[in-house]
Amino acid sequence: MGLTPIRLQRVMSIEKLFGLTDPPPVRSLYSYEGLKGKIDVQSESITMVLSRDVRANVRIGAQMVLTIARENPERDVWYINTYAGVALMKDAFREALENAAMPMPMPEPDTALEEEVEEAEEEESQEAVRARIIARHGYYAPFLETWRENKPHPSRPWEKWEYREPSGNQNGGWVFLNREESKQIEQDMLAEKAAAKAEHAAARAARYAAIEAAKPKPALPNLHLFDVPLGQWDAEKLAGTINAPHPLTPSPCWERGNPVLIINSFEYAPLNRNGKWRMAREILELQQAMSLTVVVFSHEMRVDLEAGLPGRGSLGLLSGQAGTVARLADPFEHLIRSRKPRNQPERGTVHEAQMLAPGEEESEKDAEEDLSEVSQMAVIASRAKHDEAISATQSLGLRGGDCFVGLRPPRNDDFDKLTL
Repeated sequence: MGLTPIRLQRVMSIEKLFGLTDPPPVRSLYSYEGLKGKIDVQSESITMVLSRDVRANVRIGAQMVLTIARENPERDVWYINTYAGVALMKDAFREALENAAMPMPMPEPDTALEEEVEEAEEEESQEAVRARIIARHGYYAPFLETWRENKPHPSRPWEKWEYREPSGNQNGGWVFLNREESKQIEQDMLAEKAAAKAEHAAARAARYAAIEAAKPKPALPNLHLFDVPLGQWDAEKLAGTINAPHPLTPSPCWERGNPVLIINSFEYAPLNRNGKWRMAREILELQQAMSLTVVVFSHEMRVDLEAGLPGRGSLGLLSGQAGTVARLADPFEHLIRSRKPRNQPERGTVHEAQMLAPGEEESEKDAEEDLSEVSQMAVIASRAKHDEAISATQSLGLRGGDCFVGLRPPRNDDFDKLTL
């Protein structure tokens, strides 16, 4: 089922590349258009749907999976539920069935209740076997097959033992008196247990056969639901379930069309950052290995996600390989901050002079003029000292390379004297 990914073949020539089988042509499997936006699901590709209304995403996903399964009976369509509870799932599919003018399905018995009934019947059957053995033999041994010591035990009252003291060359100890009789009793008890177990297995098989016969025939045998508990995404289990033979499909999975996966919430499958990165990588691996059509709903309304353009984070990794990125408008989207300038108020360039209070500009100019006069006086004094030092070095006969030896910049106290 599906094509072998080209990336699994690490080395190839250009002739080998052009000799590979072309993927099937991409076609539209589902189109949705509403007041909030439109969605176009392309086959054998990844479609990302960005919408903040998670409950609406569950309903749109139910409508999508029902339509694709009805129009493509050769494909197995999987609805991966990572967010919704039982009530929301029932409401979503009830609405989808009504919109498709399809009859409501007949409810199927809950298997969890059957398991509880089976456990109760198992306990009752064990009690019945115990009573039957006690009535026949007068006693009951729960553990006949286990290893035992060579001495009497309270769980085996039918055995007869005698303790003999050591005498002469003979060692003392317990002696088993009715070994053959005890062995026959144990065999009879084991036979009673085996017969009771066979009767119970036959009754259980008959009950399950009746349940299977009473199960309603599915209206869409290629539609499957895969429930993922909160934060427990498991790609290996999902892949095994997709590849496993299903009794309702008319042909093996490898002879059918490429499956379709619809995930109603990306953020609720794994709950941490590393889990989201791993899930994004696993979705890409599954899509390439099995030529899946994948639809991923996310409530992250990011403006930097575009089809074929990688971005930040796990969703950015998916968008780089996505064929379509659809957005469903949010009525409060204009209130959400974004890095894109269109969602921010227009801001002009502010000059420094505009930050000053009225009348403060003149005082700023006066302060700058006073500071310039003081700095000019300090420069003049420094140059005068420098000239005196040069003349002193020349009178001492110092070389030109040593004319600046001993010079230092003016200290702060000198500068204060000058300013005063």
